Amino acid sequence: MQDNWFGKQQAATEKLKEFYIDNFKVEDYQVSHFLDPEINSFNSEKVNPSHPFLKSIHQESEYYQTKAETERRSSLPSLKILGGYAYRGSGSDPYGNVSGKFTDGFSNSANNALVGLGLTWNISSLHTNRQKANMLSKEAERLGYLENQYQLSMQTEIKALESRIVEQQKQLKKESASVKGASDAYEMYVARYKSGLITLTELLQIRQILENAEKSQIDAAKEFWEQVIAKAELTGDFDYLFTQL
Repeated sequence: MQDNWFGKQQAATEKLKEFYIDNFKVEDYQVSHFLDPEINSFNSEKVNPSHPFLKSIHQESEYYQTKAETERRSSLPSLKILGGYAYRGSGSDPYGNVSGKFTDGFSNSANNALVGLGLTWNISSLHTNRQKANMLSKEAERLGYLENQYQLSMQTEIKALESRIVEQQKQLKKESASVKGASDAYEMYVARYKSGLITLTELLQIRQILENAEKSQIDAAKEFWEQVIAKAELTGDFDYLFTQL
């Protein structure tokens, strides 16, 4: 069982390195550090607007909104500017003499420029484009409502986690006091056992009480950190979380 828990500890440490910027070494931290009942949870109680999940929905909503605007504009007439330039030459000089040389064909040149406006309007797709634009706008609106819904849900979850963390801090203080009391009692019974006042069976019973108290404290601390991490995932405030480690 000890080897099994050691393997889980090593696996959890490797996963933690994904989020921890510095070189995290579990050997640098004592177990009592994580069982400290005085640890303060981070103060952020609001959903981070740049949370990856919310950000993806927001960007998708903006995409459909932009696409809808494109469809609306495509249903309008388009105005285009047309222009042209012509360069011509002939082999005739001003006196009427004509030359058959190739180079003389560019000697008597004439330049012309043409500028015009062109208006095009695809009336056949006017109704279709408007329908597409309305459909895309509705999809963008739906995603906007979905983003607000998830944000409200995450905000509610954060408040619930915060309340639970506060109560778990109280539990950790009581667990710490329970372990200390059981440890003191065990030390006292060890002295009585050495004096021959109690049997080994009675001493082992006290030892079992101490082990149960320690296990209860570890389970409470594990659950506490799980709630702290869950809150950090919603708020995105991992920097504060790691300052506590």
